[in-house]
Amino acid sequence: MKDIDWKELDKAAQELGKAYVDQIRKQLLRKRKTGWNTMATGNLSRSLKYSLIRTPFRTDIQIKSLPYLRYLDVGRKPGTPPKVGVIMKWMDVRKIATGIDPKERKGIAFAIVNSIAKKGFKGQPFNIVKNAIRNVERQKVTKTLQAASAKDAQRQLQLLFSGLKERTKKLK
Repeated sequence: MKDIDWKELDKAAQELGKAYVDQIRKQLLRKRKTGWNTMATGNLSRSLKYSLIRTPFRTDIQIKSLPYLRYLDVGRKPGTPPKVGVIMKWMDVRKIATGIDPKERKGIAFAIVNSIAKKGFKGQPFNIVKNAIRNVERQKVTKTLQAASAKDAQRQLQLLFSGLKERTKKLK
């Protein structure tokens, strides 16, 4: 027996993966307009990608990005400091403590790292990923998957009935 071909559901999963990435990008930009500047370089937005992970019984959509999306979105618990180099780059982009002695600037970076290690980091007051997922689910998921599964089921039934017709002709 042949495996079932879920061509339409695969297309739907591709469409939804793209929609999730697009929606996360919109969330990042939207928050920027409300005063929370989440986009210093655009690297996070450009890093967003999706991939499909297929198993025999399901297809999962995995969103990939630079690791700091998680920290921007939900924060960082105390005890897990970022690397000093990462904070130095962030300071460069944000133009924090520019034009001062490099040793003093590195001291400021260490102070930020130690503060994050001690207190944690709350993250932005919005759920970028959660809102993006909710928006895509509200707008697309059910409708897209229902249409795709109906097309796939119809195609599978047509294949089944055409196979039955062929077998009945041979019996006559």
